[in-house]
Amino acid sequence: MKLPWIAFILLGGMLLVVCMTIFFVPEVPDGHGKEHPEFSSMLVGGDGAERHGKVLWYGWALGVLEICFFLTCLALGAAKQGRIGPLKWPILISAVIYVLIFSALVFSYQTYTGQDAPGLFLSFPVPTAWMMYGIWIFPAVFILLYMLTFDSWILTDSDLKRFNEIVAEKRRNESEGV
Repeated sequence: MKLPWIAFILLGGMLLVVCMTIFFVPEVPDGHGKEHPEFSSMLVGGDGAERHGKVLWYGWALGVLEICFFLTCLALGAAKQGRIGPLKWPILISAVIYVLIFSALVFSYQTYTGQDAPGLFLSFPVPTAWMMYGIWIFPAVFILLYMLTFDSWILTDSDLKRFNEIVAEKRRNESEGV
């Protein structure tokens, strides 16, 4: 299957998840907050497990589809003549790792909302630690992939030579008034 079709299917999946969330998830009492007992200008959310229990897995599905869409777009940008080339396996492996990190974030949040005294990891609540040390840092892998494969796959010497020939020909045509 071609990458543009995969991207289109992923977009359709994201739309489906959003529509299911909007139309099929029942409203939770005080799901948008209730008045704070001391400060009337402030709202409090109530029990996180109750508020998020019915929508958490929709959020997980949307997040996984977004990660896959992002990596499909990355692969689409790295493709040359319809081939991903040497980036195919690194992109697939990093996609699996990224989805696992995101899944750990969602699972740890689900566990976190049901605990009375949640634990900390490197000074953050565990779900926040997954966000900071996993979701936030992991895209550096894609930067590293780009850096390591730029000269050998993204812009090769022959690509640069061909580009310079096209530019020179265009400038020649402009100077001749063609």
